[in-house]
Amino acid sequence: ARVRPSFANALRSMADLARLPSQGGDPDMIRSRAYASRLQIYQGFGTVQQLVAETTFEPSAAEREVMLQLLAEAQAAFLVLLALVQDRSDAALRGRPVMAREAANRCDTAVAESFEALAAGIEDQQRRPWPDLAGALAALERGTAARLHDSTAAATAPYERGQLALYRQLVPLVERLGAHQQGLVLA
Repeated sequence: ARVRPSFANALRSMADLARLPSQGGDPDMIRSRAYASRLQIYQGFGTVQQLVAETTFEPSAAEREVMLQLLAEAQAAFLVLLALVQDRSDAALRGRPVMAREAANRCDTAVAESFEALAAGIEDQQRRPWPDLAGALAALERGTAARLHDSTAAATAPYERGQLALYRQLVPLVERLGAHQQGLVLA
């Protein structure tokens, strides 16, 4: 009974973390808030791990296994998300074009909404619609490809490729979390 709310809280903190770069502002402030979120998420994951370990001798082994798989996927997504937040906070110093920032912001929003939908599902709350992560990533890829062919993007091209690579890692991880969360419902 305590595992699900603890895990849902950690996922909501990940949603907050995913939204940080889109909020703009001072890069040092973004990194400071990311650090605070990181600690909160680590604590949440630690609590979930401990609570799951305490259920070893209770029935519902299938649910426990799915919860452990969800936790592993969430931790992997969390590491990529941390790298992305760091990268995006540094991007504020590079003055990227508005269109490029907006495409990344849409991806951030879709990722955050996914974490919120996962949290609601884990707590057996009303189902939230699953955002179009693949569509948000595809739009970011198209925008990045167009920018990389622009001669004015030569200075930021390595940065933009790196950022796109992080999103390409994050989106499939979040989608797998959604698939595993469905397994939790079935368990």
